[in-house]
Amino acid sequence: MSIKISELLQQPAFSAFRIAAGINGLNRSVSKVNILDFEYDALSDSEPFGLFEKEAFVLTSLLFAKHHPEMILKSIKLLIQDGASALAIKEIYYHELPNEVIEYANQQAFPILMFKREGGYFETLITELSALIEARGNEELNEQKLKLLMNEKLSAGSQRVLAEELFPNLSVPFSAAYVKKKMPPAYLRASDCFCYAYEEGSFLVGNLHPESIREKTQPIGFGKRHDNLDEIDLALKESLFAYEYADKHKLPHASFTDIGIFQLIYPLRDNLWVRNYCADIKSMIEKEGSHEDLMQTAQAYVMAQGDVVKAAKLLHVHKNTVRYRLGRIKEALTADHEPEYFESQLMWFVLMNENTKD
Repeated sequence: MSIKISELLQQPAFSAFRIAAGINGLNRSVSKVNILDFEYDALSDSEPFGLFEKEAFVLTSLLFAKHHPEMILKSIKLLIQDGASALAIKEIYYHELPNEVIEYANQQAFPILMFKREGGYFETLITELSALIEARGNEELNEQKLKLLMNEKLSAGSQRVLAEELFPNLSVPFSAAYVKKKMPPAYLRASDCFCYAYEEGSFLVGNLHPESIREKTQPIGFGKRHDNLDEIDLALKESLFAYEYADKHKLPHASFTDIGIFQLIYPLRDNLWVRNYCADIKSMIEKEGSHEDLMQTAQAYVMAQGDVVKAAKLLHVHKNTVRYRLGRIKEALTADHEPEYFESQLMWFVLMNENTKD
């Protein structure tokens, strides 16, 4: 359970924090919060290691260094050795840091943040950060449950258990949508749907109103409406596939029912048989030599919906060149059998090859 510092700074309680040094370390993860008070005694010659937890977000007023600014750099070094993720300084005794501190923190990509007196009490910030870390842990757990729910190898009974945990008392009919960004908690409270972060975006599930969702973010993918709660996994996949189609084709939104043959392409693209099929065809084309030209021609021909003239324009070559290359591809793929299926075979290969995940 952790949250990145860059994400933390986007939260209201921490939005007024300014980055004093170590900006290249904002991707560090925070899983704990500690207070630095008198742990580092200004008069001590020893170096106390292990006083702070790994991935700790450390809050301090630098009271211990009030009359000993040289202690600031020493404390930074000790925090880094302990594995702390960042130091946040309340501007009571120091409003600016010594140059040597800034230089060292920048070298180590160790974020040092500053905030005003009115930026909050330590106790309040600890409560806020602890709640964020816990919420992120729940978010990660729910994302794992969603991945399991959409796993075709999971039994129907196990899927039903996960669906009930994630979507208790879900009413029918329902549908799902996948949006590009992670929706804030405020959206969930203001809506009548379930909202879960998933990868770089969010799933919305319930009696959705597409018009209101379109106002929030783009691109968006919408699944079909379902009357059976056992089809929740299908609804999620449909919305995700529709989103990927919209994103790939630079559309503001797309519905699964409107993406045509991609209703088959996306669900099948990671199938082992499909991967082997694409690999075999690619191998046959490569044996013909100049396979890059042949592959580009195949793609352009399919994109042009079988129009040789349009394909030639896409490739900036003569139409006879396209015909010649297509002839070589047909010879490689069909050999002495099933030449009548060449067009469909080529279309499936190109679409599958382009949309198969690496």
